[in-house]
Formats: sequence, C-alpha cells, structure tokens
Amino acid sequence: MLDSIASLRSFWRSVRRYKDSVLTPASAFFDRTGISQNVLTVMSLVCGVAAACGLFVSKEVFFVLILLHFVFDNLDGSLARFRKVESFWFDHITDRIVVISVFISVALNSPVLTIFHIALPFMYVFSHIIHLFNRKETLVLYWAFVYYLLVMFDFYSATLFGFIYVSINIFLLLLSYSFLLKKRL
Repeated sequence: MLDSIASLRSFWRSVRRYKDSVLTPASAFFDRTGISQNVLTVMSLVCGVAAACGLFVSKEVFFVLILLHFVFDNLDGSLARFRKVESFWFDHITDRIVVISVFISVALNSPVLTIFHIALPFMYVFSHIIHLFNRKETLVLYWAFVYYLLVMFDFYSATLFGFIYVSINIFLLLLSYSFLLKKRL
C-alpha cells in the first residue's frame, strides 16, 4: 500500500513539473516585473470569490471568472517554485476559501437544498485540516477544477461529484494517516 501511495505522489510531482515547465516563461516574466506570488494569490482569490458570486448572474460569468482564478492559482505556485520561496499557507487557505464559496453558491443556486449541499463544505474543511496538521504527508486529491466544470452543466451532478470527491479524500487521508503512524512507530 505504501508503494501505491508513493507512486501516486510521484505521479503528481511529475504533473507539477510538467505544469511548471509550461508556466516557466510566465513565471520568468512575473519575476522580472517584481510582482509577488502573493499578489497573484490575491488575484486568484478575488476571481474565485467573484466567480462564486457570478454564479448568481449566469454560468457563463462563473466560467470566465473561475478560469481566471485557475490561471492565477497555477501562476502563483509556479512563480513561488521559480523563486524557490514557500507560500503554501497563504495559497492553500485562499484556495480553500474559493472552493467553499463555490460550494455555498451552488447550494444557494440549486432548486432543492439537499444534505449533500450542507455536508460538503464541512467534509471538505475536515479533510484539509487533517492534511495540513499532518504536514502534508497524508494523501489528498485536488480535483476542484473538475467540480467547477460540472457546475457549468448541472448543479446536481456537481454536488454529487463533490460529495464523492470529498469522501474519497477523507478515505485516502485516513488510510495514508494510518500508514504514516505505522511508519513513525
């Protein structure tokens, strides 16, 4: 089991390296201009929360703003790695604010409020608290963008996917946490 967790982590690292190689020209540009990765993180936060609010206007407004959020969110991490600085906490917290605000916006825009709408933000926060307090050594999957795409098509499928996504994350976190405890003992 530890080998499969390690191979999954290795896969995500290779995806990050590829993504960074694509974003290197933009990171070099922002590095030369002196723009901080935290400025990009704030722009990502503003676009993400505006997207959640934009869902009340139309799904098209939501989609444009969530794409901008996604671009800035990827650029801030790439720039931080380019400069070899750590901005994990600020970036991680602002990303969670965006995801939770979209969860709430979907719930408020859905024709029927279900238990999934209510449980989803709490389960999401719970899974990420476990991840953070274990110094990011536990396994967590970041599929929020898939959730955002599903919001464009159907609130019900997005909510169901979100619930399944967070449930899988909690399962993986608890599983990797138990292996982490055994490794430490």
